[in-house]
Amino acid sequence: MRRRPPVSALTLTALTVLFAARVVGQALVAFVGVPWLPPMEAWYSGLLPYPVLLPVQIGILGLQAAIDRDVWRGHGFFARSTAQTGRRLQWLACGYALAMRRGCW
Repeated sequence: MRRRPPVSALTLTALTVLFAARVVGQALVAFVGVPWLPPMEAWYSGLLPYPVLLPVQIGILGLQAAIDRDVWRGHGFFARSTAQTGRRLQWLACGYALAMRRGCW
C-alpha cells in the first residue's frame, strides 16, 4: 500500500514551484525582454544588483529542493523538525521578506 505524501511536502513543493516560476519570469524579462510579462521594475526592488540576485535566488531554489526532497522521503537533515529549527527558519524568512521589500532601506 502506498503512503500518502504529507501535506507539508505538497505545500513546500508548490511554494518551490511558485518561486521558481517567479525566478524564471524575472530572468525572461531581464535577458529576453518578453513583452507579455510585467517590466523589470515590477519584480525587482533594486536592493541587490540583478547579476548578484539571480545566483542567490538559484541557491535558494537549490535549498528549497533539498528540503522538499527530505520532507517527501520523511527522513534526512531537513525532515527532522524541532521547535528551535522552526523558529530559526521563521526568522530567516522574515529577514528575507523584509530585505526584499521595496524601500525598506
